[in-house]
Amino acid sequence: MNSNKTVTATFNAKPADFTISATSPIRAPQTGSAQSAITVTPINGFNSAVTFSISGLPSGASANPIPQAVSPNYTSSLIINTAGVAPGSYPLTLQATGGEITKTATITLTVVDLSVALSANPNTGQASLNNVNLTATVSGSAPGTINYKFDCDISPVTGGGDCTSD
Repeated sequence: MNSNKTVTATFNAKPADFTISATSPIRAPQTGSAQSAITVTPINGFNSAVTFSISGLPSGASANPIPQAVSPNYTSSLIINTAGVAPGSYPLTLQATGGEITKTATITLTVVDLSVALSANPNTGQASLNNVNLTATVSGSAPGTINYKFDCDISPVTGGGDCTSD
């Protein structure tokens, strides 16, 4: 008696993969920088090194650091320096390549014109902080509020004490 039987098995193994994400949108003044949190998440056992590149940076902008050959489960901050960049909105493309897989994430960078002038009255000599008026003049295209607060503990006898500010 012959008991040879053929057995066929089908496996639906999912391929190793990864995802990337980046914080977007981000805003920066013309004289500053903005940061975007970037994350590489492995899927189905992905374990290849991942390299990055960025495109779409406006003239004068730079990205720092652009991580190279990172491992999966990676999170870091990508800093976009915007000194001298014209105000506007710029779509950036972050590309990540690991093994033979390439993923992209779009980061929208908005550069705003912002100027802040701070003045104090009186502005010379020694003055009690309890009677100093601070004025912040904000101009440009960036909305927001500037708050400044002094807390003073002044001795009524000696006039000395400690002040803190926020």
